[in-house]
Amino acid sequence: MTLPRLLYAICFSFWLVMMSLLVRQEVFQIEGAGRKVPLDFLFRLMLDQGQTSNLQIYQDGSVIGSLEVGPALRAGIPEHQYAVRIFANTLVRLGQEEPFRFVSEIEFFLNKETLAVERILGWSRVRKISETARFEVDFATRIVTFTLGGHDSLESWTGSFQEASDEIMTELGATPAMQLVARAAVERFAAQPELEELPRALITTIQVRDESVETYRILINREGLRSDIFINLVGQILLVRTPFGFELSTDEDVEAPSL
Repeated sequence: MTLPRLLYAICFSFWLVMMSLLVRQEVFQIEGAGRKVPLDFLFRLMLDQGQTSNLQIYQDGSVIGSLEVGPALRAGIPEHQYAVRIFANTLVRLGQEEPFRFVSEIEFFLNKETLAVERILGWSRVRKISETARFEVDFATRIVTFTLGGHDSLESWTGSFQEASDEIMTELGATPAMQLVARAAVERFAAQPELEELPRALITTIQVRDESVETYRILINREGLRSDIFINLVGQILLVRTPFGFELSTDEDVEAPSL
C-alpha cells in the first residue's frame, strides 16, 4: 500500500466511522433504561454551550492517543451553520504494517435548523512525513475532493461518496461483507435523515472514580456491531465504546452498564 493511499484510507475511514457512530445508526433499545431524549437536543446542548470533550483513546487497556471534540470557534463560519471540530492524535496499526503516529483535524458544518451536514473539511498527516492530506466533502454536490502533497508535488482525486468509499475499501483489502457494510453506511450518511429519524438518547448513570454521574446514553446496534456513547448533562462526551477494539474515555476509572 502506497503512502498516499494509506493516508486517504485513514482520513476517510475516520470520517465514516465517527459519523456512523454519532448520527447514522439505529438505537438498540434496552428495557427499563429510562426516558428518551432527542439526539438533536444533545447536539445543540454541546454546541450552544461551547462544550469541548477531551478523550483518551484506549486499545487493549493502553492509551494510544487522544481525541478532542467540540465546536469550532474560528472566524469565517457562516451564521446559519454549526461547526464541529474533531482533532485526533493517535497511534495507528494496520495489519502487518509498522505502527505510526497519525494526526488529523476535521470540521463538520451543520445547518442550525435541520442539523443536516452540509460540508466537511479536514486534513491529516503521518508524523515524520512531509506530505499532508486535505479533503472536502460537499453535500450539495455529493462530491469528495482529496489532495496530497508537500513542497515538491501535489496529487488530487475527485469522486462521488460511493466511489470514494469503494476506493478506500479496495485499498484496505476489505472483505466483501465489510464492503457491503461500508456501502450501506455511506448510503445512510448521504441520505441526511430528518430530525425525527435520528436515534434518541436514554438517561442512565455511570461511575467515574466511584462517583455516580447521570448521563445521556446513545446505544447503537447495526449489522451486529454494538457501541454506545455517554454524554454528561452539560454536553461533554465521557465515554465511547466501539465494536472495533477501541474505547475513548475522559478518565481511566469509568464503569458503565454492559453493552
